[in-house]
Amino acid sequence: MDDSIPIGVLADEIDGDQTFLLRNNRDMRPLDDTDNDPETIEPSTADTTTYNVMNLSEVEAQQITIEHSGNKGDNPAPSSNGLANNIVNLDVEDGVSEVAITIGEGINTDPGFNFQLNTDSDLSINEITGELRAQTPEEVKVNNVTSLTIHDNDSESNTVELKSRYYNDETDLPEGQGTSYTESITIDGGRDGKYLNLDASGNIYQLDMSGTVASAVSGSIHDIGAGAAERLVANRFRCF
Repeated sequence: MDDSIPIGVLADEIDGDQTFLLRNNRDMRPLDDTDNDPETIEPSTADTTTYNVMNLSEVEAQQITIEHSGNKGDNPAPSSNGLANNIVNLDVEDGVSEVAITIGEGINTDPGFNFQLNTDSDLSINEITGELRAQTPEEVKVNNVTSLTIHDNDSESNTVELKSRYYNDETDLPEGQGTSYTESITIDGGRDGKYLNLDASGNIYQLDMSGTVASAVSGSIHDIGAGAAERLVANRFRCF
């Protein structure tokens, strides 16, 4: 079985505004259960899921939840909690400028859950393979999603890698990761003693991103200098 699956959804093909729950259950699926005997079910060794949810309305762009399921500690070959294991691409309809995603409480005992997030207004998917593609070339690309809200309802620590980029009108080149959110980034929720980390590339606190280690935020900071990092440029950064 391939270790990576793209899942494509065209939201505008479904009547009414929908609520979306994204959950990576691949480590709980049987590899071969032709005889339907629970005793012979083996876990899948696949571990990566890419969610391409396209053409979200203004209402739908606020109704997205991601969870993970299964325990990497008990079954280490597959995984659903590492940063590379969950890739979320959200595309919105014309006129939508804000996306919200809720990190829900999954069915697991792992100490962390992490995912990549890309929000855009100019994407499409291959209707056969579910793979992502841009509708326009980089030199004329516009990304209208300028605000992001993260509702942290998870009891674990989380890292979210912000992949969305601002396309500079003067240079026609994409800026760094996370720079598309020029208006606001809002975070609410969370738990005492846990963290929500948006510094996936720089990772100045050297936090675990596999989801298997309970990292603590220490006073030690890794100096990244001019290296790769999310250099956020939002006008407003709000935490509740």
